[in-house]
Amino acid sequence: MFPQNISTYLPQAPYYFPGTIPMLVYNSKKPGLDDSAVRRAIAMSLDYNTIGTNAMSGYTAPLVASLMLPAPSEQALIDADALKQYQWSGNVTEATAAANKLLDDAGWVRGADGVRAKGGVRLSFQVECPQGWSDWNATLEVVAQAGKNIGIDIKTYFPISTVWTQDYQNGTFDMIMYSYGSAGIASPWSRAHAAMGNSDLPPEGTPNTIQNWGRWINAEANDLIVKIASETNAATLKQLWTRLNIIYLQEMPCAGLMYRPALFHTVNESVWTGFPKMNDGTNVPPTLCIDGYGIKGLYNLRAK
Repeated sequence: MFPQNISTYLPQAPYYFPGTIPMLVYNSKKPGLDDSAVRRAIAMSLDYNTIGTNAMSGYTAPLVASLMLPAPSEQALIDADALKQYQWSGNVTEATAAANKLLDDAGWVRGADGVRAKGGVRLSFQVECPQGWSDWNATLEVVAQAGKNIGIDIKTYFPISTVWTQDYQNGTFDMIMYSYGSAGIASPWSRAHAAMGNSDLPPEGTPNTIQNWGRWINAEANDLIVKIASETNAATLKQLWTRLNIIYLQEMPCAGLMYRPALFHTVNESVWTGFPKMNDGTNVPPTLCIDGYGIKGLYNLRAK
């Protein structure tokens, strides 16, 4: 995989620990995207394998639809079996067929141009992220292709990052790509709060610089997020997290696209060796050797 003398903390794919879940965020105030069937159908139809292989160069584990990273600490918070009936097939052909049925059942009918419509609303949207963010740009091209497969017209838009920021803060977007919170001491609560919480939302018509760019509001979800913040009983906490993930899968206010590493820990050992690696006995994490506990890694380096 890597050239000679280049190595990573993990010896096998995906080579890096997952740290964030870049998401497709829907503007819930837009006609069409205010329908959970449309939001869910788009998520179901995405070719996650292509996103992982092409956009992420294989540096992501297969995405499983939920709010949680595929890390033991986060997976322990949910009943994975209870979520399975709300998740969809990992086979993109099967999932796309299910997405088309979902839209059919919801009354979205294909027009002569192949684009679905209902009640005067045509499912035609723009999806955006900053220009030059190559992995994100490639991901949104996959999103656009998936839309064609289910009768939704999705056009990509790659402005400069300042325009992208203004768009999501002002709510002047259809769909955007965004990462809600990275791995940390407050995860996954900070991710859930930012993606689904509404307690801190400013009034409509005013810039939103805090959270929940799609302004999706669900009283039960918000109540669960508040309760999770102070709950200490492990069994109760698992019930709350599981229920919140079920709401997420049913309503799809946003949709995870991939797992992105918090840090691309790649080193060149042509001159120095002894960098931290998984299970090497040093217990040094895959972080910068100038950051926190990672400094310990400096004492293990030696000239080759």
